[in-house]
Amino acid sequence: MKRARIFYFDILKVIAIIFVLITHCNFSLVQRENIVFWFFIEMAVPIFLIVTGYNLSTSASNKKITSWKELY
Repeated sequence: MKRARIFYFDILKVIAIIFVLITHCNFSLVQRENIVFWFFIEMAVPIFLIVTGYNLSTSASNKKITSWKELY
C-alpha cells in the first residue's frame, strides 16, 4: 500500500537545504547575528537529518523491513 506523500516534510527539507547553503556562505559572526532566524539556520543540519530519518523509518515500516540488510 502506497502512502500519500507528506509535502510539509518536503518543504521543511528544502528550507533546511537553503539554511545549510546560507551557513556555508562567508558571513562574519556579526552578520550572522543580524539574520532574523539565526537559530534555525544553525539547526539546519539536525532538522534535515531528523526529517530524513523519519522518512526512512516510515518507508521501512511500510515495506515491513526488519533489518538493515533488507533496507539496502
